[in-house]
Amino acid sequence: MNIRLLLIKSLDGFLSFLFYDFVPCIYCTTGPYIIYIYYIVSMNTS
Repeated sequence: MNIRLLLIKSLDGFLSFLFYDFVPCIYCTTGPYIIYIYYIVSMNTS
């Protein structure tokens, strides 16, 4: 097994893990928070 190929495969797996698991997790936790901040700001400006 080529070391370089193995490294590329593991990096690809890591990137897909970040994209599919980590990013939705961040969106899950910050999404409602961002909506809350937007609500506060719109209440203050109007």
